[in-house]
Amino acid sequence: MFGSFQFKITAVSLIVTNIFLMIMAISLDWKTYDQVMVFWCENLVVGFYTAFKIPFCRPVDADKLDHYPVPRRYIKIVIIPFFLLHFLMFCALHLVLIHMLFYHEVESYAEAHKAFSFPEINRTALFIAFIALMVNHGISYFVNFISKKEYLKFKMDEMMFIPYKRLILGHFVVLVFGLILSVLWPDSATLVALFFTAKIWIDIKRHQAEHDKNPDSIYSWF
Repeated sequence: MFGSFQFKITAVSLIVTNIFLMIMAISLDWKTYDQVMVFWCENLVVGFYTAFKIPFCRPVDADKLDHYPVPRRYIKIVIIPFFLLHFLMFCALHLVLIHMLFYHEVESYAEAHKAFSFPEINRTALFIAFIALMVNHGISYFVNFISKKEYLKFKMDEMMFIPYKRLILGHFVVLVFGLILSVLWPDSATLVALFFTAKIWIDIKRHQAEHDKNPDSIYSWF
């Protein structure tokens, strides 16, 4: 019963966070670019908590120790910086993709890059999103990962790649709906609501698969 209650807390937190961001997007008139950047922030939040998850996970298998230039007890000192390196590269490439897809004021991305005339970042939107997502993922971190001891399910080297499974499908949906918003109905509150509804649906399915409520779901493959 307690485990079910914990799951409900994290699921409700996820839904409330997305609905809150949807209300902010509509009431503060966030542009499509702002909305996509809001969810890009989620990359940074997930990476932040993953860096704190790695030290709690089970040690690397003995047959993989030769891949690391330090003794077993110091492997986390190598794994955490390596994770941050490749994950920040992923975030940077994702950011470039966003600019390429959602920048329309000039003829090409190359011209924008040359003139350094990218869209102005809505710092208020990013700040609101970052705080909301930090709280949401923080609840999941302490309730699921720490309290329910989910760290026992993963080895340190496996945890490095878990964030990609969580982010890729959700952000694919964000990019697709963002393009539809940008090209067809850039000022449609209805489509913004549908955009966030799709994000909530993907997040819930991914959440259920990740926390063993539906491990055979197609969403667990990502």
